[in-house]
Amino acid sequence: MSDWWAAAPALAAGVLVIYAPGLALGAALALRGFALVAAAPALTFGAAGLLAIAAGLVGVPWTPLTAAAGVALLALALWALRRALRLGALRTEADGPRWVLLLGLGVAAVATVATLTAYIGAPDAISQTNDAIFHLNAVRWAVDTGDASSLLINAVQGSRGFYPAAWHAAVSLVVQLGVDLPVAVNAVVIALSALAWPTGVAWLMLVTTRSRLTAGLAGAMSAAFATFPLLMLQWGVLYPNHLSIALLPAAIAAAVSVGSGTAGVAGAVRAVGLACLAAAGVALAQPATILPLALCAWLVWAGRGLTAWRTAQTKARVRGILLLAVGGVAVAGLWLVVGAIPSDGHWREFTGIRDAAWHVLSLAHLGAPPRIALAVLVAVGVVAALLRAPLRWLAALWAVLAALYVTVAAISLDVVRNTLVGAWYEDPYRIAALTTLASAPLAAVGLEALVRLVLGRRLRERLLAPIAATAAVVVVVLTVVLTPTVFRDVVFDVGGERPHPYREAEADYLEDDERALLETLPDLVAEDATIIGNPGTGMGFGFALTGLDVQPRSWRPPRSFLDVLGRRLPEAAADPAVCEIVDEVGADYVLDFGPGFSEPGRWVLPGFTGFEGREGFELVAGDGDVALWRITACD
Repeated sequence: MSDWWAAAPALAAGVLVIYAPGLALGAALALRGFALVAAAPALTFGAAGLLAIAAGLVGVPWTPLTAAAGVALLALALWALRRALRLGALRTEADGPRWVLLLGLGVAAVATVATLTAYIGAPDAISQTNDAIFHLNAVRWAVDTGDASSLLINAVQGSRGFYPAAWHAAVSLVVQLGVDLPVAVNAVVIALSALAWPTGVAWLMLVTTRSRLTAGLAGAMSAAFATFPLLMLQWGVLYPNHLSIALLPAAIAAAVSVGSGTAGVAGAVRAVGLACLAAAGVALAQPATILPLALCAWLVWAGRGLTAWRTAQTKARVRGILLLAVGGVAVAGLWLVVGAIPSDGHWREFTGIRDAAWHVLSLAHLGAPPRIALAVLVAVGVVAALLRAPLRWLAALWAVLAALYVTVAAISLDVVRNTLVGAWYEDPYRIAALTTLASAPLAAVGLEALVRLVLGRRLRERLLAPIAATAAVVVVVLTVVLTPTVFRDVVFDVGGERPHPYREAEADYLEDDERALLETLPDLVAEDATIIGNPGTGMGFGFALTGLDVQPRSWRPPRSFLDVLGRRLPEAAADPAVCEIVDEVGADYVLDFGPGFSEPGRWVLPGFTGFEGREGFELVAGDGDVALWRITACD
């Protein structure tokens, strides 16, 4: 734990990058109070994603200074527009004691930090997973080249096309503040999980219920689920998806927060601007998450419209129904369009409908241990939400997300899978993480309903807050302490718990001696040297850890690596075809970290090992399966 205390400045840098720009932008829009703090991360990433694109288009390098200048100009423009529209402060009105809200957020922060620091292990630990290779290398690319644009970031792996890079843009700023890259990654993960996620959940409930008690309980409960934030760090590792879900509750709250201060056309302009900037943060992290954002916003507005419909005049009723119908069609159309974008959805169902339904009801998604106490609270919350008009949207959301999980886990019909879950590559892990958006608030609603039922009406108001808050603390603490953090994987049926991706003893990517060699590369080779190897081994992290030209920089090697270098590189002295590829790549050195492993997204490539005694290769450092060789065969 002492290592984490030593990393406190790095964590502070992560919080600064995540919150400072959003606070400035929110203040320019006249957000005040809790709304300003809760909206800040979504506004930050929206601005970061958009400004990084703009910087790339005009050729300005992405640095803390240029990012700060861009945020300052954007904040000034928003402030001038707000003053021109003569808009006052925008607050989230609420009832109940403030201490409950603060306590709930504090419990969530402490529980989440404790869970993640214990899970990650050390501040500079690296998730040894396929996607981590690309994401860490992309951050290094953004730092070294000044390109963090979603239109340019794919150049890290030698390709073109859009790739959502808001996460990479923000992490690269933390690195440029003097934080080591792996530490910066973990600092941003912890800040998002412990601060942005629970405050977003609390703000969403504050906007829809106007109850600080409900919001505080929801904030606390956001730390008690295995499906988020932890699952996105266990699987993938899906850093951008983790970011998009962490921002999602605040983005929804921004979309539906049109209470005081939004009357008239001017107020609507500010509301739309706030919602669009927050939505941009979600979209430029993971575009698929725009779908639940749009769905939730429509559900909330539909609920409000149906409530007002009962007392409205005929014309207003017709107008309201038409607006809701148009909104529903728009959400459905967006779902179809975004769902058709991914091209490599290859996941299949892995269980039956009955088992999938049990996963949902018992919170045992993907083989996680059932969390019965939480599951009971969620079930009670669904019933309580149906009985409260402002919360019926939440019960509907839970039903939709439950149906999506059952679809991805148990439905084999391709047209249904493609239509409903195609936006998430038909990946059950992403859908399971998304279910927490409904489960966490519903657990809070259920807990509050049970406490009210037990107390009765006479003593309810005086004792409700302290008893409910105490119960929430007990539930969260016991859940976090008693439930294992690593789940048994029923999708791939690995016969037990999955290997821990942050522990070298269990993972098979980057071992201690491999990392040590990578970190000494700058002392062993020239700055302009090109180093190749099998990206399915620890060498895949070489570019991220050194900034040297270590290729490939993604877990997907190019065809030439698979067909030629990965098979016949040791024969370079006798095979001109091999040297043609070596010269084409410009390779000077090869890292021998063994042949690799045959797993999804990885390959056994014997051509990147076994150079001892081979003509045309000179040992530079290391020995055995951890060595750096200079390629002399093609000189």
